[in-house]
Amino acid sequence: MDTCSSENQPVEASLLRPLAKAAAVYRQEWCANTFEEDLCWHLEHGYVFSTPTCFLMGYQSNDTWHVSLCAGDLLEALSLMPYRLPWVRFERNNKLRYYKTERLYEQIARLYPRDNPLLQRWRECSQANSASGGSNGG
Repeated sequence: MDTCSSENQPVEASLLRPLAKAAAVYRQEWCANTFEEDLCWHLEHGYVFSTPTCFLMGYQSNDTWHVSLCAGDLLEALSLMPYRLPWVRFERNNKLRYYKTERLYEQIARLYPRDNPLLQRWRECSQANSASGGSNGG
């Protein structure tokens, strides 16, 4: 059982909120900075989103969203990005991976029921984005 100490009481990892899961990454893996240092940097230079079901920390680099840390609902995380960019990148197993945003969305969407409101919102934004010919928005 993965545990995290909260007030000296072990807590099963699956019961932790996404923010706690995100912070736990810095305790479980080697990181150049502390969670607090990265959080402060992203608050000043990037984006931080924290909801009861999702935590996302990232920044824009040219035409790419760099996801520094994500925990929780992946579809919600994708929907929280402030506007569309053609690419999303993140590190997994110590390898930097690049995905076309639409392809990543399609892969994540397969994990959710078709009537999910976030899927509907994404489709509407994609249609509006295609109609306007731009890569930003929604």
